Amino acid sequence: MKNYSCTITGSQPTRTRHSKFFLRAGLLIPALLLLAGGAARAQLLLVDVDFKHAGASIPAQTGAAVIGSAGDSWNAVNVDNSGTSGSASNLLSVAGNTTSIGTSFTYTSGGFNDSNGTTMDAATTPLMEDYFYSYVNQGTGAAPTLTFTGLSAYTGDPYEIVLYASGDSAGQGGTYTLTENAVTGLTLSTTATNRMISGGVGDAYQVFTGTILGGDITLTGAYANSSQFAPINGFQLEVVPEPSTWVMVLSGLGALAFVHLRRRSLMQA
Repeated sequence: MKNYSCTITGSQPTRTRHSKFFLRAGLLIPALLLLAGGAARAQLLLVDVDFKHAGASIPAQTGAAVIGSAGDSWNAVNVDNSGTSGSASNLLSVAGNTTSIGTSFTYTSGGFNDSNGTTMDAATTPLMEDYFYSYVNQGTGAAPTLTFTGLSAYTGDPYEIVLYASGDSAGQGGTYTLTENAVTGLTLSTTATNRMISGGVGDAYQVFTGTILGGDITLTGAYANSSQFAPINGFQLEVVPEPSTWVMVLSGLGALAFVHLRRRSLMQA
């Protein structure tokens, strides 16, 4: 009986220690994964720009458009009617933080605003009510360009650009070609039957996606017919952290947690 009793007494604490080890691992590793997930979400960057007709009293857009959330801040960038180009540097993120991202743009006819004309969604009226465009060479000459600068810090990260491009009359859209590091990418058009973003992609806005290569990204407008202005109302640029980076982070945290808990288990043995 003594030998039997000693066998049971000696094995029970070992089983208990193992149970505690796996319990701690089960609690700590998910916690670390949640923290890492929170860090990943914090790295998301969204920059919104609303081009405004200089001298007009239209307020800047706020809150969500195609992407974003209620309360998001937008950069209001004025377009000079007497000029042919403009720029803005160190744009703010939707959270109000200064970024390295900037924008430059060219046009031939300045800014325009019109509260009449085609229908707009109430929530995005400030964004869609005004725009810059090229009317002098409409249908034949150079349409506007829009360039994104200061992107080198985000090299290798995927991006999404939502381009808002609709004039105040039906059919005043355009065709836009993306170029990055001298490489031509997507060419997409807006039909601009109205200025309602609720109409879906391809009508009042288009979506360009890719991976930041380190240089500037440029959208160059063109005309599919003589009715088009190739207008640009504004844009949203979202930069997303590379998923493989966070897989490595999570794997590393999990391994560290395992080693730490295993060491404690051996010390208590």
